[in-house]
Amino acid sequence: LQALLLGLVAVGCGTPLTMLGFWIAEGSSASFPVADILSTLWSSLSLSFGGALLSCLLALPVCLVVVRYHGRMAWLADRLPYLLHALPGLVIALSLVFFALGYVPALYQTTLLLLVCYALLFMPMAQGSIRVALEKASPQLEEASRTLGQTPLATFLKITLPIIFPAIGAGFVLVFLDCMKELTATLILGPTGLDTLATAVWSHTGNLEYAGAAPYAALIVLVSGVPVYLLTTRAYARRGA
Repeated sequence: LQALLLGLVAVGCGTPLTMLGFWIAEGSSASFPVADILSTLWSSLSLSFGGALLSCLLALPVCLVVVRYHGRMAWLADRLPYLLHALPGLVIALSLVFFALGYVPALYQTTLLLLVCYALLFMPMAQGSIRVALEKASPQLEEASRTLGQTPLATFLKITLPIIFPAIGAGFVLVFLDCMKELTATLILGPTGLDTLATAVWSHTGNLEYAGAAPYAALIVLVSGVPVYLLTTRAYARRGA
């Protein structure tokens, strides 16, 4: 069984990485415009960071309401992000296009609208980890802080936030990874001239320029691999402890 699993991992990871290396080294359409690659990398990193940050900022109050206060509205707030997550990215993107053109034309093809779309698509990735951490955080600690004269905000910042901060970080990384790979919404909602690693790969492969797409695909693998490595090493360290 272990040999079978190792074989699946080898095929699933080794084959694409081998072909990626081949196209970078041997492809006739290989081109390495360093300035364009760095600009595209920066666009992907900044958009992914913004999308992950906005997703966590929206998920945090939702999780607080769901865990600390029970009721129909809390139940609805908990389920709605998952319903949006189940919809295709194309549907969410076109809905935001309709909203922007019909009600706030200034938002159309702006970075803000794209980040909102990222948050709507990937907020459950952050919501799951944050909610689990909040459920494990004892409300008695918050009550004790309040009885000692701390305000609700001070209690949250001094007691609750340090407890759930690792879960927020995990949710941030998960959303960041999905934003790095997101293509459909970026193509529809992105400002004119915006290039990300995913759109660059799509553009080059659409023209059969596989070697030209290889550097951008390699950067997606590299950038996505770093947080995955950190998460897995942290998980193994916890098990060892």
